[in-house]
Amino acid sequence: MIKKLSALLLAALCLAGMCSCSRRADITADGFIVPATGTEYVLCRMFSVYAVEKGGEYIKYGNEQVYEVEFESAKDFLCVEDSGELLVYRSASSGDISVTDFDPIAARIYDSSNTRWIASFFADDEYLEEDQRGINETQDSELCRTIARAVDEGEAVDLNYDNMAYTNRYFVRLLSQKYPGLYYVVVFFGDNDGRFYLRDRSINKTVICPRDVLSRMIGNPDYDPGAPATDL
Repeated sequence: MIKKLSALLLAALCLAGMCSCSRRADITADGFIVPATGTEYVLCRMFSVYAVEKGGEYIKYGNEQVYEVEFESAKDFLCVEDSGELLVYRSASSGDISVTDFDPIAARIYDSSNTRWIASFFADDEYLEEDQRGINETQDSELCRTIARAVDEGEAVDLNYDNMAYTNRYFVRLLSQKYPGLYYVVVFFGDNDGRFYLRDRSINKTVICPRDVLSRMIGNPDYDPGAPATDL
């Protein structure tokens, strides 16, 4: 009887080991491959693209637990936890996501630590369910696209980072109907001379903040990006 139980226990352990191995990703130079599907995943826009919520456990990647992304297909995106954030891995066969590709329609604004939600840019009514229309104070989809266009098309500026006023730093988490399970971070900040900027950390690009965006961020409708700082 003891020998029979030992044999059954050994068989169970062997099966558990086989299952565990089958749920482990093959590590590559840029990410990992899921053996069951053959899909390769690579990191998606480090410092910019994150998952809103993690889904169920999907596979192990080294010592990391990989999760599905809520509201996204696992064949397109997966995520891992890192210091309280959810880093996104995308299918290597798909292109990376730029801020304009993301096509933002709304945003949530976070404080300088990127941990406390303090304000929102609301989606236009056309993107909302009928019973949710007409409720929000503003419709800000075009404002969110203005942020995306500014970062993508604006001229990059060189900054003296010793002159930054970090009390005026906020993290804009852009939201998209196209990618409902993800958000795209653009950093808003000012310097000690009264100028304000937008930065996409994933491409190391900083641009002058457009006037209408600044007006909503800190309430200065007369801001002129081309004026001397003393005129602000």
